Amino acid sequence: MLNRHSSRRKPLDSGFLTERLTDAASYDRIAGYFSSSILEIAGEALESVEGKIRVVCNSGLSRADVEVAKAAQAAMRREWCDSRPEELGDFAKPRFKRLHDLLRSGKMEVRVLPEEVFGLIHGKAGVITRANGKQTSFLGSANESKAAFQLNYELIWEDDSPEAVAWVQEEFNALWSSPFAVQLADFVVQDLDRLQRREVLRDVQQWREEPEPASMMVESPVYRQEVGLWEHQKHFVKLAFLRRISTQTKSLSLATATPVQRHPIEAYDLLDALAQGSGTVLGGPGSLWRDARRSLTLLLGDAPMPSEFQERWDWLRNPFPPASEGRDFEILRKSLHLPDDEALGTPPAWSSARAAFSESAKLVARSMCTTCAMPVPWRTGFINSYPNA
Repeated sequence: MLNRHSSRRKPLDSGFLTERLTDAASYDRIAGYFSSSILEIAGEALESVEGKIRVVCNSGLSRADVEVAKAAQAAMRREWCDSRPEELGDFAKPRFKRLHDLLRSGKMEVRVLPEEVFGLIHGKAGVITRANGKQTSFLGSANESKAAFQLNYELIWEDDSPEAVAWVQEEFNALWSSPFAVQLADFVVQDLDRLQRREVLRDVQQWREEPEPASMMVESPVYRQEVGLWEHQKHFVKLAFLRRISTQTKSLSLATATPVQRHPIEAYDLLDALAQGSGTVLGGPGSLWRDARRSLTLLLGDAPMPSEFQERWDWLRNPFPPASEGRDFEILRKSLHLPDDEALGTPPAWSSARAAFSESAKLVARSMCTTCAMPVPWRTGFINSYPNA
């Protein structure tokens, strides 16, 4: 049977949507646009659906985003934050809670599609399966939002014939099962939980009584925007910040983990940031370690070990390991008359260094590493390969 619905003739929320959804068995929906506001008008009806509620809709994702799961999550996070859901205020808390509970429980699933796959999802349709097994399908102009079902002028054509239901179901399945359809980001679900518990303090004194820095930081531009940047963008933002504060800091420690740095240059970048305020990391001006390409080429074994003593000394002396790194370093520094508070073995010292490279120097080479935690093997080869050492 064909039913025609017009918002001009009767309300589409109570006259169609909530009546059809109440105690339904399942609901499949193609929506160009999905909004949590739909829960203000159909929240109870959606919660009463016995089985799954599946929604597929548009997103700002690109096809390239979808091909890398992490990129897809970051893009959805960025899109969600750009919508500024916190600005909806306290009246939106009930719908945030409902949506969070529906998504967290798995009762509702939302998948999004890049426009590049099927084009902009402008068609709106759905299939509702009633508790008695009967099904109905609908097509129309209404998105899955409060504005569509309560405020806008919208048209919906409903058809419960098997042929119509099968046709709409086939369209839904094609979108839902596309390899480019991506599950809603976990961040969005987590943020919905935060939003439904969010409180606005009108007086800073209230916050001081029970200070909770995280509650403020979570809505700061750094968290809402910077964290949502692409990975390479975050990398550069982080480095710019570290390089700036490094020159103004007496002591700076970085905690990281493998395999966070997936390429040697990423680890080098962190060392370079630390080195901005200290000559003990990559050495001072003129240090060979300041040349990233040359350093990494040597460390990775892509360049032969220098054969000239002078060049070897230049690598070793700037920065020179402190005596605190071991007894052998202490002995070597004494042999070179190099105070422990100096990270640079000055050029005049290299002549005496030649004589100082005795058996003790070989022992040093086996355990030697700079304060920047560069690998040991190349230094071992440095001295062991020197014929007069």
